[in-house]
Amino acid sequence: MKKIFLVMFLMILTLPYAFADDLEAGKGDLAVTNICQGTTGETVQKTFYPNGSLDVKAYCKDGQLNGVVKKYTAAGKIRMKADYLNGQLHGTAKLHDINGNILFSDEYANGARTKRSGYDAKGELIP
Repeated sequence: MKKIFLVMFLMILTLPYAFADDLEAGKGDLAVTNICQGTTGETVQKTFYPNGSLDVKAYCKDGQLNGVVKKYTAAGKIRMKADYLNGQLHGTAKLHDINGNILFSDEYANGARTKRSGYDAKGELIP
């Protein structure tokens, strides 16, 4: 029984890492890569949940993510905020849990993660 709880606990701990990987890969519940497809010039694209609340707000330029992208939960809490340049993560990307509490803050340069900072349940930086 202790082994089952240990395995479940470890799975819960690794879940935020999987979401962060989804952000980089543009898949999973953080996928926003196709939102700019077919756009020209500088536009702001938005998608909405069936309940009418904002899902994604993204700045696009010539069919690519370019600027701040924000993704929300259906309840309206921030889930992800990331800076993009020419379709690649570039700058700061913050991943939040479903309650809006920050989990990670990553720095990117041309799509490559250069730094990761993690936060505890109180929102304090983990050294």
